[in-house]
Amino acid sequence: FIGLLKGLDQSRQQVRDWARKFGIEHTLKRRISHLSSGHKQRVALAQCFLGNPDVLLLDEPGNSLDPAQYREFEKILLRERKDKIILLSTHRLLDIERIGDRLILLNEGRIMAQGRKEDLLHSMGAHTHKLVLERTDPSLSWSLIQSNYQFQTQDHRTFYFPHWNMPIQNQIFKLLSVRATPVNSLESFHQRIEDVFFEYLEKEKGKKT
Repeated sequence: FIGLLKGLDQSRQQVRDWARKFGIEHTLKRRISHLSSGHKQRVALAQCFLGNPDVLLLDEPGNSLDPAQYREFEKILLRERKDKIILLSTHRLLDIERIGDRLILLNEGRIMAQGRKEDLLHSMGAHTHKLVLERTDPSLSWSLIQSNYQFQTQDHRTFYFPHWNMPIQNQIFKLLSVRATPVNSLESFHQRIEDVFFEYLEKEKGKKT
């Protein structure tokens, strides 16, 4: 029916092809109302691809899909994005990181940041460090602010640094030595888009206060 609405001459063959790709061939003769929510979602997604449109707008396409089904859907997106524009709206930041080329980060309908995934990660320091002290040290936060270091902390015990190198490390350890504040741990890790989103969100909150 959707194929006919789109004016497709060979809609039945395309329906069979997309049903196979989404793993719903066995549902073709069943009423949609009788399907599970996951199958209904895959039927809706298959309908979107009928006619090979140049542009697709998908709003929360992963709803009702289990992890295995969503991974298969990701594979379809990765194949199809080569020759079409796909705009995807989702709250699943960890998932979109695997398939998105350009991202727009929204908060309450407002754009916080946008650009290539790699540029967004670099803007916040794709490689960051976490420093955990044995005890809270509010005075360290003030010293870091005076030294113009970029960092985040909620409890003055765990500190996150988006930019880290040996001169910064030596200076921070010097500050800790003066205060006789012992270090519990220091570890490095790569930022994720989810981390970048929350960092921009914190900036947005700071603007309102």
